[in-house]
Amino acid sequence: MDPEGRFRRLALPMAGNVVQGVVWGVFVTVLLPSYADLHGHLDRYGMVVASNALAMAICYAPGGRLSDTMGRTRVITGGWAIMSAAPFLLVTRTDFPSMVAAAVVLGAGMGISGSAFHSYIADISMRKRLSSNYGALSASSLACAAVVTMGMGRWLERFTTPSQGMDMGMTLMGALMVAGTLVSLGFRDVGVLTRPPVFRIRALSSVFHGEEWKVVRSMVLLQSVTGAGAALTVQFYVPFFIDRFGVDRGTLFVLSAAGLGILAVATLVSGAAGDRTDKLRFVLVSNAVAVPMAFGIILSPEFPPAGLFYIGRMALANMIWPVWTAFFMMHLRSEVRGLANGLAGAAWNIVYVPCSFIAWDVMKLTGGWTIPLASIAYLCVTSYLAWHLRDLTMEGAGSQEETAGTMGIGRGDADGRDSGKAVLAVPGGIVPGLYRGGK
Repeated sequence: MDPEGRFRRLALPMAGNVVQGVVWGVFVTVLLPSYADLHGHLDRYGMVVASNALAMAICYAPGGRLSDTMGRTRVITGGWAIMSAAPFLLVTRTDFPSMVAAAVVLGAGMGISGSAFHSYIADISMRKRLSSNYGALSASSLACAAVVTMGMGRWLERFTTPSQGMDMGMTLMGALMVAGTLVSLGFRDVGVLTRPPVFRIRALSSVFHGEEWKVVRSMVLLQSVTGAGAALTVQFYVPFFIDRFGVDRGTLFVLSAAGLGILAVATLVSGAAGDRTDKLRFVLVSNAVAVPMAFGIILSPEFPPAGLFYIGRMALANMIWPVWTAFFMMHLRSEVRGLANGLAGAAWNIVYVPCSFIAWDVMKLTGGWTIPLASIAYLCVTSYLAWHLRDLTMEGAGSQEETAGTMGIGRGDADGRDSGKAVLAVPGGIVPGLYRGGK
């Protein structure tokens, strides 16, 4: 495909991802907590976060597997359409059940579409540009989210009453989500057949071929550790900075926006670098450098250096995800990428939910040292995976000039026959009655 054609193929997914990513970020980080505070539900906000994560965990693997059989674009559009309903559920509503319902709907839509979208990018990207494409998608979404997050807080203050501003904010977010869903109608599948699925149950080990099973287990391990670390640390940066240095929330809001902006640049650069170097070595070095940054947050006597260490640690620890994702996708056939991404996403959320409930106790017990301990855990699991996956070639199967979606076209059974049937895979074997044919 000519360069102009490749650009056109990625332009719509990038636009849709920016819209959905910005809306997701603003809705989750600004509007939902503000809604909870405004209507007196802040003390139960943990239940909202847990409900959202649980819905994603349940929907990730089925959504990913559906995208392997029905085509990515149908599943992406369906998931984004479900997400679009979440903000509208809270317009003119003030009760806690509506808030939980919105969080569940948002999580379900994200779970259904999340693994399908990441797999879609792998399908349409040239292999030698896969890491760069993931980096560009993440960077554009992060940069816009940083700007919109700053503007949203000030925009809400312009209204006569907080409730009026909240309703308008929810309506705007819903409208933008609908716009992103409409953009997805222009997506076109590559290398994935679109026959209706017929569900049957099969063990994971018979769905993934050869090295793929090793790759999927590695993805699940990595996401499990990352989900635990996120639950135990991310929500405590704000109270940590307030308690340790006495900074106001406005300053922390600026710090978060600056961190997102720098992370956007770092993600763009790391994505390009990941296509030009050994991916496993790259993520290992990045995680290693992030460890002293985490210690700097805890040991700094003043807020300015602690804030700089925070931004540096956040950038180093998160800019590697385009590289990790590209590495894993390059070693999976197109027809199993959705399921693999779904299992990894489910693992993240399954671990995140229980860890979030014990996070306050852990933070009190460690006195803030959970932050560097989490960075050490990331480094340990990265080191193990770099050793465990060392025998995989850097490029995976296939030519550099072909798209990542051209390997394994079709939907083969374990013995290579193209059956056109969707398989809901489970560890170890069959789960009777979980799915019924044709559902």
